[in-house]
This record gives sequence, C-alpha cells and structure tokens, in this order.
Amino acid sequence: MSSLFNALKKQAADTLPETFLRLLEEKGIQQVEEYFFFQTMYNQTAFDQALAYLSSDITLTAEALSGYTIVARTVDGDFIAADSQTVLVIPRTLVTADVEQHPLSVFDFFIAWEDGSLHSQLVS
Repeated sequence: MSSLFNALKKQAADTLPETFLRLLEEKGIQQVEEYFFFQTMYNQTAFDQALAYLSSDITLTAEALSGYTIVARTVDGDFIAADSQTVLVIPRTLVTADVEQHPLSVFDFFIAWEDGSLHSQLVS
C-alpha cells in the first residue's frame, strides 16, 4: 500500500515546500491524523505572531528563517518549516537551541514520519 506522502512525492516535479503544499491543497488535505495541520495562511499567521510575542535573545528570528516556508503545525503547537533540502522542527517556544534540523526534503520528512523512521524529540 502506497503512503499518502509517497504518492505526493511521485506527483511532484521538485522538492520545494511550495509544491508540497500545492499538492496537499489540490487533494483537499488540511490535516493528517489530527496531528499535522497544513492550513498555510493560519500557520504562517500563528508563526509570525509567535515570533513577535516570544522575541528574545534565545528565540528564532525571521531573518534566521529566510528561505524557509512554514508547511505545517503540530497538535502540540510546534511548527514545521522547510526549504528544498532541509526540514526544521521548531518548538512552540521558538528557542533556537531546541530546533531540530533534518537533512531531508519535506516529502522525505513526512514519509519518514509516516513509516516510523523519523528520529525526532518533538514530532511523534
């Protein structure tokens, strides 16, 4: 049986997070297993508000995330950001030292999560 994210990857012409989000939108997928939420505008707004509210010397800045796209939010309030080759799992506290960096495309990140091979302290 093919997984959702494997099927999406097969349809993708590239590994850009924008392509990932477009494919999800075309399929009408806004959430997976009530754990990941893919509502792009809501997630970006929530992230921008968190950046402003939690701004400090130990938290992420918008500049540090230049080139990354917020692709999902977890039920726990953590954010998933990606570029074409790397996925960041950003805790809801936005503490820089706690950010996980995964050298995977967004498709491969979610495939690894789906098949249970993703090693993460934040995403279960």
